[in-house]
This record gives sequence, C-alpha cells and structure tokens, in this order.
Amino acid sequence: MSFFNKLIILLVVLFTVLWEAPCAISSRNQIGEEFIIPFQKTHVVVYNFLEGLNNFTIHCMSKDDDLGSHVIGPEDNYDWGFRSNIWGTTLFFCGLSCPYGSGTFDLYKGERDRERCLVCQ
Repeated sequence: MSFFNKLIILLVVLFTVLWEAPCAISSRNQIGEEFIIPFQKTHVVVYNFLEGLNNFTIHCMSKDDDLGSHVIGPEDNYDWGFRSNIWGTTLFFCGLSCPYGSGTFDLYKGERDRERCLVCQ
C-alpha cells in the first residue's frame, strides 16, 4: 500500500473519530444540552442546615479513599473533589450522626450522578 493510500485512510479514520466524538460525550440534563468532558472533576459539597444550630459528624469513603470524619458546624460545609472512574461505578458512601439520629447513605453514585451534577450539593 502506497504512502498516499495510507494517508487517505488515516484522514478518513481521523475525520470519522472527530465527527462522532461530540455525539458520544454529550448528554441532555435538566438545563439542556451540555458538553461533558470525560473524566472531568466532580465537586461535592455537604451543607449543615440543621435546625437548632446543631453540629453533625460525617465520615465519607469510597473503595479507594477514606476521607475521614469531619464535624460540620451550623451553616458550615464540607467539600471534596474527585474524578469518576471510566466505568461509571464510582461510589462515595457516608455515615452521618447528629442529635436527631444517624445513618449511612450513598452520597455519590456514578451510575446515578455522573451526568446529573459536576457540583453536587
């Protein structure tokens, strides 16, 4: 195969990839059409709006990261950022305790939240 034929094939492949890429990484959400950059950093913010100006303690972790325990004061917040994995299976779960009770919940699930928020509040 001549150099010219290889160049033509390369250009066709490159054109096809560039043409299809925006379709593969865009999605529609509540705001409308949005361009999603793969592996874009997600920022999570947890606010304390408990009545009675009470503190609460939160301990979040994923399979790979333990963020430790944090006491969140009245009208304060705790935040962190991360990049979701390529399979969309990133999971951050948190234990929360306050004067009203305690529990554990999934704060961020890649399958559910990946296209829903980049700043999750």
